[in-house]
Amino acid sequence: MSFALTVGSDGQAATARVVWSVDGQTYTFRSDNNFLSWITTIFTIADILSAGGAPDYRLLRPIPATSSALNNVAAGNNALAANTIGGGNTAVGAVALQSNIAGNNNTAIGNQTLSRNNSGSNNTALGANALQFNVSGGSNTAIGFSAGFNAASGSENTAIGRFAGIGATSARNVAVGFEALTAMTSATNNVAVGYEAGQALTSGGNNTAVGYQALGALTGVAKSNHTCIGYNSGIAITTGLQNTLIGSGANVDAGARSKCINIGYNTISPAADGSLAVGGSGGDAMANLVAGAAGGASGQHLNIYLNGTQYKIALLNP
Repeated sequence: MSFALTVGSDGQAATARVVWSVDGQTYTFRSDNNFLSWITTIFTIADILSAGGAPDYRLLRPIPATSSALNNVAAGNNALAANTIGGGNTAVGAVALQSNIAGNNNTAIGNQTLSRNNSGSNNTALGANALQFNVSGGSNTAIGFSAGFNAASGSENTAIGRFAGIGATSARNVAVGFEALTAMTSATNNVAVGYEAGQALTSGGNNTAVGYQALGALTGVAKSNHTCIGYNSGIAITTGLQNTLIGSGANVDAGARSKCINIGYNTISPAADGSLAVGGSGGDAMANLVAGAAGGASGQHLNIYLNGTQYKIALLNP
């Protein structure tokens, strides 16, 4: 395969003409004088994609332009192959944006990135298989091998890390870290930062998990409104709701426990929903304060743990 690349004046000030020919077919671009540098870079990419073999510059044929399919760049086997009206797309890698027809302003770099995208716009995928099965979702950002892999119709998601947010089909989620939020299907408004943070969450919303495996076992439908910060914080929660756990190892005593607030290293909630634990658990605490509902006519009671010994103080209704 041979090609010819020439630059010449087209008679207009501050412009340049870039022409290359492949198999007797001539292609021409007109732009400002910076375009030569840009097109040279594209040919360099073709050389790299050839993996040491003879470069196939046929991959650099421009996408046929209609009245709206403008300003697209494709480099790679079948990159942007189906595009008809989408504009402003950049596809670099084998079958990158292959199925795109009407999507605009997408950037896909890597093998099979955004390859199933049809009409989604304003997506950025960087890394092999990133956002591969996105069809109509928009404004997603996926960086890393298979990040956002199955995000078919979700929008405004951010997935950074290998397999991060791999199952997202919903909106406004942030997953940063290896397999963070990897099981999501229809969850919304979740933030998971850390290795396997929020890994098992499927459809809950408004959860925040920060730390190694934080909230990593939460499963089921509509499990929402947890805040877990710290190494393994909330790792025991499976079906509970509305817990706030802060500290390395801060956790609940049972997977279905709800509405607990635990603060401190290895602080574990007692066997009661709606409890407050500060400073540790049992014999590990110098002053572990736990408040739980007694359910009696006298109202609530206050449990105070001092070095593992429990004391109860009744709280009368005013």
